[in-house]
Amino acid sequence: MYYLGIDIGGTITKAGLYTSQGKEVIVSERSNNIFTQHPGWVERDLYDFWDSVCWCIQNCINKSGIKNTEIKGLGFSAHGKGLYLIDVEGNPVRKGIISSDTRAISVVKEWVKQGIDKKTYKLGRQQLWTAHPVSLLAWIKENEPENYQKIDTVLMAHDYIRFKLSGKKYAEITNISGSNAYNINQNSYDKNMLDLFGLKDAISFFPPIISSFEQAGTVTTEAAQLTGLAKGTPLYGGFFDVIGGAIISGVTNEEILNIIAGTWAITTRIKNKIIDNEYPYIWGRYALNNMFFVHEGSPTSASNLQWFIDNFMEQNNNIFSEIESCLNKLEENNDNLFFFPYLYGSNISLDLKGQFYGIQAHHKKEHFLKAIYEGVVLSYLIHHERIITLEPAIKKVRFTGGPSNSKYWMQLFCDAINIPIETIELQQPGCSSAAFCAIVGSQQERSIEQLLNDFQPSYTYYTPSINRHRIIQKRFEKYKIIGNSLADIAQKLQK
Repeated sequence: MYYLGIDIGGTITKAGLYTSQGKEVIVSERSNNIFTQHPGWVERDLYDFWDSVCWCIQNCINKSGIKNTEIKGLGFSAHGKGLYLIDVEGNPVRKGIISSDTRAISVVKEWVKQGIDKKTYKLGRQQLWTAHPVSLLAWIKENEPENYQKIDTVLMAHDYIRFKLSGKKYAEITNISGSNAYNINQNSYDKNMLDLFGLKDAISFFPPIISSFEQAGTVTTEAAQLTGLAKGTPLYGGFFDVIGGAIISGVTNEEILNIIAGTWAITTRIKNKIIDNEYPYIWGRYALNNMFFVHEGSPTSASNLQWFIDNFMEQNNNIFSEIESCLNKLEENNDNLFFFPYLYGSNISLDLKGQFYGIQAHHKKEHFLKAIYEGVVLSYLIHHERIITLEPAIKKVRFTGGPSNSKYWMQLFCDAINIPIETIELQQPGCSSAAFCAIVGSQQERSIEQLLNDFQPSYTYYTPSINRHRIIQKRFEKYKIIGNSLADIAQKLQK
């Protein structure tokens, strides 16, 4: 028996084929065109998006040589937030909006000014963010009223692909619980909560909620022809990719912390109940029964490095190895070059944009690269300081995402947090977690904990250097001083 895991990122879509024991057979991937025609806009064409998924699935099946009837289920992992809208005929209302989109910043600022964030936090346990479905819906209602009138259903990224495969409209719990339309206390959508956002009429847009391991339809005849899957193949809910990363990393108790880095830098732990705190932590429903996840994060991670590579470097298949070699040759110094990884959003101020600070004549390309690697880590520390204050104390840190393939970056993270880090040795953790979702969903007598115990992945271990930790902490203090000063300037310029 085999299972397919579909992993939907901001720019790349992947499909991975796995055995019932979680062993990877083959992975296919395809880049999606991203549209940024206006400042702050980050969109994808939904027809192209669907074509990419179909191609990845077909490629997996064809190259593996298995029969499509041997595939017993599909699971999903996808980026959180964003907005995917369909009309009553099931056609896209407009391009899909990705989680790094910031067009709704004026909407969010106005809500904060009115104190709406404090009112809604008690209900949804979410901070306000520009790419929340409610923020984007409010923006569309104001700026694209003709499109707002066409909306039949609001979907997240994996909900949309599941709909295209099955014709069934559902919202998966780990993702929709972070939408700001979901009342985490009532375990349901909240019309009064939406009313606070000026979206009382939008309650009808949100589809029924399903759990991660729940079957959510089967592959239709049309989808079977387009993907090469067998008609009737079961589909399962899936995961918000951050939760998928935590699951595949074995986060099954409160003493393990997961860090995931990609477009977003997010640190996640789980709790058996929501804890009231002066700081507005972000909470959601975890994939394990009766558990909640609590996390901190922002779109301030590895995508900043990709931007630099795409725009200022000659690309080749060994680009990351070459960068790593270059960074290892740099001498340790107290260089005052800082990078603030805020190309897609900031965790200091909504107004603060990405920038280098402290550029001098002697700086070369390698210094800018080092500043980017370090800047991503320093930005993450803002989130880390908050999440570790929750009890109990963290005993283990598991890291997933693109930077986990970089020994230089992982040692930098490890020294910065001063806690040993374990990176799971999986080529495609997103696809793996998605496939695990289908394996558990189809074998109801087998829990995710049992599957993870049977799976037994290998890990790479990193140990912190106390001397490097002290150096990074001093850099971090400077980083915060400069960042807060730049935020003040940015705010004044907005007036």
